Parts: sequence; structure tokens; C-alpha cells
Amino acid sequence: MDKLKIAQVANIWQSVPPKGYGGTERVIYELCQGLSKKGHQVTLFASGDSKIDGHLSFIFKEKLLDKNISWSHYLYPLLHFTFAYEEIKKTGDFDIIHGHYSLASDLISLSFAHLNELPTLFTAHCPLAIDQKYNDRKKLFEYCNRVYYVSISNKQRTLPLKYIANIYHGINIQQSPFTDWPTDEYILWLGRIVPEKGIDYAINLATQLKKKLMVVGRVDRENEASYQYFQTKIKNQLDNPQITYFETVDTEKRNKLLLQSKCFLFPIQWEEPFGLVMIEAMACATPVVAFARGSVPEIVKDGETGFIVNPSDEDIRGNWIIKKTGFDGLCEAVERIYSMPKDRYIQMRKNCRAHVEKHFTIDRMVNEYEKVYYKILNTK
Repeated sequence: MDKLKIAQVANIWQSVPPKGYGGTERVIYELCQGLSKKGHQVTLFASGDSKIDGHLSFIFKEKLLDKNISWSHYLYPLLHFTFAYEEIKKTGDFDIIHGHYSLASDLISLSFAHLNELPTLFTAHCPLAIDQKYNDRKKLFEYCNRVYYVSISNKQRTLPLKYIANIYHGINIQQSPFTDWPTDEYILWLGRIVPEKGIDYAINLATQLKKKLMVVGRVDRENEASYQYFQTKIKNQLDNPQITYFETVDTEKRNKLLLQSKCFLFPIQWEEPFGLVMIEAMACATPVVAFARGSVPEIVKDGETGFIVNPSDEDIRGNWIIKKTGFDGLCEAVERIYSMPKDRYIQMRKNCRAHVEKHFTIDRMVNEYEKVYYKILNTK
């Protein structure tokens, strides 16, 4: 098949790859690298401090994150996306556009794509708006019906869009160290410190079970409500001898923390569309304990790579091994992992690594996107 000229359009809040927090940007980076490796010509529209093997095009030299700019300052992304689509049109030499939706401001990119004549697909990296308060986004999705959509989990498909594929994220398994037996006995929580990520559950669980807890949590200073949540509800609780807190860590430190943890806790309070950190944990052979929200039942194999817990008695989503629900269910799942015979725990860790190797690699993700590109072009 002919090699393609592909425009990848990211946002400018984080660099590609990210320096610290940024799951979506890690996926975009690995996709660009994988496509370039297969011989395709990739142009990434992102911040100027991004680095890929293909061509980088930018109007902002640095990412906006950590510059004390609110997420609601849409004129910055408006300028970025105006520049990107103007360059795409001016060049006139692309076969397909691949946009990425992870923030509300990325819908500006979707609007430009709808008006563009080139074949275009969008990967939705966040939940699709169905609540009444997001009715404006829903209407925009319904109107922008010329583009194709890729979901990252089947659970994410809450709107009747023109889906062309469901493609799970992949990670570089070669860069994920693993061990059958960790050298430490701590629980790990990793993510943005916002209410929907459930850090309060992790803190309360560690306190009640008297277990060590490692927290890697970026403080969301760009959102006033999230920042106040950290300041008033979480900050003081992190000052606890049982808890070790890092706001940011590099990739090497992140992998080491994942590798040496007894289990990874994912007590999400929202419909997480994928949860990249779950496969990062399992790639390091670390079992996952998570609420059965969003994509969790599609990613974690209950009893084999960790345990899935129903959120409450009123919210039963499956007949999981752990029969207790909510906080009590999380505690039971964690205690079960700590009390496992050594041979069973080692087998669970081996299951985690094998599960990622089979279903969540970069090669699989890149190959599936490549097939989608050709399918769209052949359809047109």
C-alpha cells in the first residue's frame, strides 16, 4: 500500500511527549513514532517543545500547562488550531487528518475539521458529553457529522457518532520493567488530584488498613475548583507518615514506583474512557484494584490481573469476585492481594504482564490506526 501523509493535530496545553503528567500526549507521541517507523510521513501540530521523528509544526514555542493559564482561555487554542488547519490547507499535500479530543477547547479543532475537505478522523480521549449541562457539546458533535470517530473503549460510546473503530491505547512494553516480586509493600495511587480520580478513597483506605501509600498526583492549578479541592480536602491529609507524596516524577521514577508497588489503586468516581495508567501498572506486573466504572471491566480481568469492585449497592455493574461494594469492597480487594499465597500473587503479576503484551501494545495500536486510515481513504 502507498505510504500516507498524515496530519496529527494535538492541543498546546502539554508537549508531545509530555514532561510528567499527560496520558493523551503519550499516546499521540507513540502513535506518531510508530507511524513514522512504518514509513508514513507524519506532521504533528502541537507546542514547539514537542519532539517526534516526523515533522513538527507550531505557532506556540512552549506548552501552556504550568503557565498559570486557565483551561477556559480558549483564544490560545483558537489561534493554534487556526494556524494548524491553515497550514494543512496551504500545504495541500496531506492524505488524512487525525485530530484528538481530550479538552473542551479541542472542539475548536473538530469544528475546523468539519469544514475541511480532507478525510478526517477524531480520537475521543475523554467521555462524550451526555449530561444536560453539556448539551452545547452534544449539539456540536451531532452537527460535525462529516468526520469519523475512534472510541478508546466500548463504554465510551454514549453518543451516536460515525464510529469507524474502537482502538484501545497501547504502550511501549519494552520500556516497562517488570518483576514477579516487588521489593516493597506499598499501595500506589497516580493521577491528577481532582475529585473524580478518587484520591480520598486511597488515603482513607491506607489509613484504615495501616498500609503504606505512595501518591503521585499533579495539582490542577488551571482549574480553581480543582485547586481548592486540593488545598482544602487533600493537602493536609498528605502530611501523614504512612503517605509519601510526589507531585511529579519522570518516566524512570514512575516506572520504578509502579514496578515495586504491591497493587495499584484506581477508585475512579467518573466514567473513565480508558485509563492509561491501568495498563502501565499491569505492564510492570502490578495488579489493579478499581471501581467498575467506565472502561475498567474492559481492561482489568477480574481475579486474574487484579480485582473489580462495584461502586455501591445501588450501582451494580457486574458479578465480580469481591461481593462488598464501595469503600468496603476496595478494602477487601486490597486485603485479599496482601494475604495471597506467594505463588498465587506471583501468578497474578505474570497475568498482568501477559495481558498487556497481548492486548495493549504500541504495535497493535499503530497497526489498527493504519488500517482505519486506509479504510477511510478507500471509503471516500
